[in-house]
Amino acid sequence: MSGIYDEPWAYELACSFRDVPGEVDVLLGWYVEHYGGLPGSMLELAAGPAKHAREFDRRGIKATALDLNPANVRLRGVQGPRSGGRAGRHDDFDWGAPSTW
Repeated sequence: MSGIYDEPWAYELACSFRDVPGEVDVLLGWYVEHYGGLPGSMLELAAGPAKHAREFDRRGIKATALDLNPANVRLRGVQGPRSGGRAGRHDDFDWGAPSTW
């Protein structure tokens, strides 16, 4: 990997314009509209610093965040999930599925 993905602080700075709470509001609104109620959990892929997963977690929704970059995984591990979610690389978890997926 190279570029801003190697440095979590640079990624945070490059994406600082985003309104993550507003984006999560929209995602939850779509979910409620199509499924009713709130989701019990969520998965953020290519999560970077996992801002969306952290916002879902802040709202009490179990959030799992996956990213290939070990620096981002370490950053999330320090901040820690509140709702019982997880953060890590895809190979950090036993998904109960064949490794050929």
